[in-house]
Amino acid sequence: MGYTFTIGNAKPKHHKDDFPYLSAEWDVEGMTHPYAPTFPNDEMTGNSNQRSPSYSVWSQFCREVGLSSIFYDERGHLLGSHPGCYGLTPEMVAEVSTALARWKAKATLPPGFEGWNYEGPPRYDYQLARLTWLDWWCRWAIENCETPAIANY
Repeated sequence: MGYTFTIGNAKPKHHKDDFPYLSAEWDVEGMTHPYAPTFPNDEMTGNSNQRSPSYSVWSQFCREVGLSSIFYDERGHLLGSHPGCYGLTPEMVAEVSTALARWKAKATLPPGFEGWNYEGPPRYDYQLARLTWLDWWCRWAIENCETPAIANY
C-alpha cells in the first residue's frame, strides 16, 4: 500500500451522488512533460507528475531529507488528508529546493533506483531521485498553474 502523489494544477470536482447533499473535492490531473527528469529503473514514473511510493518509503524520505513539515502535520497525518489535495506555496517549494541543494552537496551517487533483482553495491541515490523529481514538479506547478497543488490517493 502507498500513496500516489500528483503535482500540478488543482481543479474542483463536484459530486451530486448523494443529492440533496452536495460535496466537492480537489484533484490534480496526471500528465507528462518532455523536460521532466527521468531516472534509471523508474519506468513507472517516467517523465510524469505522478509518483507512487509506499507509505513507509515516503515518510522515511521526508524524515531523511528534512521535508516532514511540508507533508505531515504535528500528529504525523498527511497534510490535505489521504486521499486529498494540498496547495503548494512558494515557501514550500523553496524548502524543497533547499533540501535538494543540501542533499546534492553530500551525494556521492547519481539519482536513480536499483533494478528489482539487482544485488550488489549501491549504484544510485534514490533519495536524490525523489528530491529531484519533487523539486522539478513543484517548481513547474508554481510557475505554470493557477492553483498549484499536490494531490494524493
